[in-house]
Amino acid sequence: GLLRRTSECETSASSAVIAKEPAATSAVAGRRTARGPWWKLLWRAFLVLVRAAPVAFASPVCWLLWHRGGERLFWSLVLGALQAHGPLAIKFAQWASTRPDILPASVCHHFAELQDAVRPHPYPSTAAALAEALGPEWESVLQLEKQPIGSGCMAQVYRGRLLQPEVVAGISEAELDIAVKVRHPNALEQVDLDLGLMHHAVWLLESLVPAAHYLAMSEALAHFEAFIVPQADLRIEAANLDKFRKNFGFSDHGHGLPVHFPKVLRPFVSESVLVETFEPAVPLRTLLRQGPDETHAARCFDGVPGGMTISEAQDRVGGLCMDMFLQMLFVDNFIHADLHPGNIHFRFPQQPLSGHRRSGGGPMPELVVFDAGLAVRLSRGDRRNFLEVFHAIATNNGRRAGELMLERTPGDRSRILDEEGFVSGVADLVGAVRSGGIALGRVRLGDVFTRMLGLACDHRVKLETAFVTAATSIMVIEGVGRQLKPLTDIVLAAQPLLIEALAERFL
Repeated sequence: GLLRRTSECETSASSAVIAKEPAATSAVAGRRTARGPWWKLLWRAFLVLVRAAPVAFASPVCWLLWHRGGERLFWSLVLGALQAHGPLAIKFAQWASTRPDILPASVCHHFAELQDAVRPHPYPSTAAALAEALGPEWESVLQLEKQPIGSGCMAQVYRGRLLQPEVVAGISEAELDIAVKVRHPNALEQVDLDLGLMHHAVWLLESLVPAAHYLAMSEALAHFEAFIVPQADLRIEAANLDKFRKNFGFSDHGHGLPVHFPKVLRPFVSESVLVETFEPAVPLRTLLRQGPDETHAARCFDGVPGGMTISEAQDRVGGLCMDMFLQMLFVDNFIHADLHPGNIHFRFPQQPLSGHRRSGGGPMPELVVFDAGLAVRLSRGDRRNFLEVFHAIATNNGRRAGELMLERTPGDRSRILDEEGFVSGVADLVGAVRSGGIALGRVRLGDVFTRMLGLACDHRVKLETAFVTAATSIMVIEGVGRQLKPLTDIVLAAQPLLIEALAERFL
């Protein structure tokens, strides 16, 4: 029956949750040898070329007719090719959409269409997945709308209703509206094949360009694989949601930062299906698209209270996004690693709970965060290394930051070119940045980390993968923050939490 089937799914999930740890390289290595025959990789590579061919051949014509429909055709072909290729290509576009510091605004705008508007799979595939995961009688317990309310790179989401509340322990009347997440057919196989191609590409690049070894691309790819593969297992996302709801207790207790994560409704959890509470909120991207001086009116949207300007809403939502990320990074050591605007929603409740903050008497926003399949927890050693490097940057001690990166390099120090030149380069970089304060609106942290990577490559300093991962997370949330234009100095805002984290390490 249904309960027996879902119980079996949950029981088998306990071992799968381990895969969400970045250190699970042995499990990753095991998957790497089980990606199928070589001809499938060749076929996948051939499909990459076939899907890219229309874009390549049409580009000259689109450029000549750019203002006469050429631009629309070009981006239609590009986005179509990305969606056809599968999860990893879509994930890249989602990340790129958050980086207006390194890409033109028009490019970010087009890539943003893939944040939660990926081409959905048909409903019969959803029904088949539900029947396989929960049993053929699932329709007696769950009622779904036929059209998905969102579709991402790995799965799509339907709104529905729980018909038998007694099946879920401790559920309230307000939690009967549900969201049902169903993985796309063949998503896991596509990820495996693409990762196989990426491993071969990295091997070829490192063979042809020896200096590429010092960017630690092989290690970074293994680290990325440890994150992206678990995202295809919705049992791992369920465990991550439980952890985030515990860390941010506002949903259950009304205290702390007003950040919500959907509540997992067990026993409806399997590798390919996840049922959770429906959380009404406004996508963050709608706020990013508004003019800063507009007030709430019919021409705007219903996410902002009457009388509040869009600029005020952007500042408050942006500040809360930063507070949320800093808590994940410095307090909880459990970071949502996919915080693009499609996964962050907001709302201004009309009747805030008692623990809800207010600023100057005005309403404060709440955040709702989705898609928790990608989560980062740094090991004890990696956390220590990151905190010490961040502290050196925060205190304008660039020389110490460079020395730490050398001391903690996972590579062979005898092969480093000019250690003193590397340390001096990092010191000059940090000094130039900190002289103006690292503020999201003034200094582009993406440029800082890009230049650090360049220095590492020039001097053949292999970087810790954990450092690169944490830096990438900061770059993504910075991309969101810059679009919201908060006036916060990220290092200044992080200093109290950084001091507490360092003190905890030495106690």
